[in-house]
Amino acid sequence: MLVAAALGVASASKTNATHNASNNSTIKSLREASTAIFLVLTILQAFQTLLLAKEDMETVKRMHFPVASCFTLSTSFC
Repeated sequence: MLVAAALGVASASKTNATHNASNNSTIKSLREASTAIFLVLTILQAFQTLLLAKEDMETVKRMHFPVASCFTLSTSFC
């Protein structure tokens, strides 16, 4: 994540520098790399969240713990 942020900052700072063809190419490459890293990290985080939710639901089923009963006032174990 730190690398992606550094690439984003570098591209932003180069944007304010003098403009020429090679500089524009570098800026575009830095932005694309930064965006790609952030996208991959976001997808990985979403995947981990889904795995954690699935594992949590399996634990609830295995323990025979009624999830909905935690929202009622008649139970004392929630």
